[in-house]
Amino acid sequence: MTGVTVPSSMSVVSVMRICFFAGHETVSARAIRCDTSGPLASDANTCPAGCSHRPAAAGADWKTAVRRRILSARQVLLRHRWAPRVLETRTTTSPAVLLYYDGLLRLMRDGGFSYDLIHHALHALGSRALGFTQELFDPSAGTSDEEAAAALESMADQIPHLVAMFMEVAHDDPDSTLGWCDDQTEFEFGLDLILDGLDTMRATA
Repeated sequence: MTGVTVPSSMSVVSVMRICFFAGHETVSARAIRCDTSGPLASDANTCPAGCSHRPAAAGADWKTAVRRRILSARQVLLRHRWAPRVLETRTTTSPAVLLYYDGLLRLMRDGGFSYDLIHHALHALGSRALGFTQELFDPSAGTSDEEAAAALESMADQIPHLVAMFMEVAHDDPDSTLGWCDDQTEFEFGLDLILDGLDTMRATA
């Protein structure tokens, strides 16, 4: 995989399993569903000791359940920051990914979504469903902050609004950032916007 360094102590498959069974949808030998006390009580793909077993939230709680599931997967990716790059190189879908998506579909289906609307929802969510925002460009690659600022200022006459926005807005939370602009605030903003819109469509369908 060009440009992607995978730690020798962690295989791609194991991290993908961790990511896709994170949070309250963990997997044991019987594929039981668990509810942890926090977004990610354990990075293991078995049910953590002491967790309570219950069916996933249904009905009006679908949005809370889907949001929690996606943010749980994101917390794992933040601990393995190379993983999104690995996922972007995949051309086939693993069983772990299929099971993860099937869990999302179950939450939406229990919440009253038709399969047609779920299909639209998955397209709208894109890579956010997996816990990260896929970015096409990374203008900051290989440049310092000073060099980036100087480059922006030199283009102020050609793209004044973009320059004004970039000069005003800063992503200053590296601990919650995956990639260039995919910080926690931006990720949750986009996720909530999509989920709120889907909830409106679900209620009026």
